Amino acid sequence: MTDCDGLASFAGAYDVLSDDPGAFVGNFSVLIPKNDLSSVAGIGWNDLPIFFGGSAGQISGFALQYRDGYGSTSGANNDDQGHHFAAFLQLGFNNSLIGGIAGTAYEHYEGTSDNQGDINLANFAANLGAQLKAGSIKPNQVDQIIKSKLCAN
Repeated sequence: MTDCDGLASFAGAYDVLSDDPGAFVGNFSVLIPKNDLSSVAGIGWNDLPIFFGGSAGQISGFALQYRDGYGSTSGANNDDQGHHFAAFLQLGFNNSLIGGIAGTAYEHYEGTSDNQGDINLANFAANLGAQLKAGSIKPNQVDQIIKSKLCAN
């Protein structure tokens, strides 16, 4: 199972437990390590986050345009992207007006504004969070959206 498959399975497991979008999005906190912006941006985090990938020799299951490092001089890598998706899903749910620029702003803050993979994934996840908040999609659709839009085929 790849990191992207793991993320989709995680979403599928939690949509069974609750159809409440807020509770569903909150469950993704277990994937997020604490960083400087977590508590400021209203993003939940965990002292012992769960990672679905990034182990030596493991290939990322995310489509190339959503992989960490895509578009940068160092190129795409196989780092786990579950935490990145989870953080921006929460950010978009809690702050829907900044969803479209969140990825660019964060990568600029980190000094990696050429990391188009993180920007693409952040913006996708933030917009998905905003759609969940607005009710235009339901939690039970997220696992299939991840599989069809984010995972490499």
